[in-house]
Amino acid sequence: MLDRVLALGVMAGVLVLGDASYCCLSIQDEVKPRGAALAAATRIPTADEANAYGLNRLVDCANGQYVTAVQKGGSAEKAGIREGDVILSLNANKLYSCDDLQDFLRVMKPGARVEVIVKRARAFNEEKVSLTLGNGLVTSGNGIDWQYAGPGQLDSAIAAAKTEGKLLLVGLAGADT
Repeated sequence: MLDRVLALGVMAGVLVLGDASYCCLSIQDEVKPRGAALAAATRIPTADEANAYGLNRLVDCANGQYVTAVQKGGSAEKAGIREGDVILSLNANKLYSCDDLQDFLRVMKPGARVEVIVKRARAFNEEKVSLTLGNGLVTSGNGIDWQYAGPGQLDSAIAAAKTEGKLLLVGLAGADT
């Protein structure tokens, strides 16, 4: 049955430093040796940070991943992303949890160009930057090969499922969702 299904992951994330992705990995997660990476470490914004940045809220989660570190010479730094910035979305996929970022990176390939909406530290203004993803490690997705990362790709997933005559599996992941 899974060969007849296109999969759309909704709500998932990753901390990415160096050539590896680590946010929200647990010991039992299978790790693939290659995947896409931002070369930045992120976390959920605190309530004070969410208020200061004026972040939109979804239930108890603020939109965005707060950047705590950026790898020197990595993808995020090359795109101008700095510590203290908040990454709001990747290719129209809004980030509400660590899992959202991990799902996105799981379906992307190193070298892919990504449109990033970032809220800048101290100035609190939104900017759109283009980023080329680097190489990293990602979790396996629990045996499902996710082709699409989240709601920002839903229209594409539906169109592909119709074109290919496949069912569309939409999954929710992560403790934050």
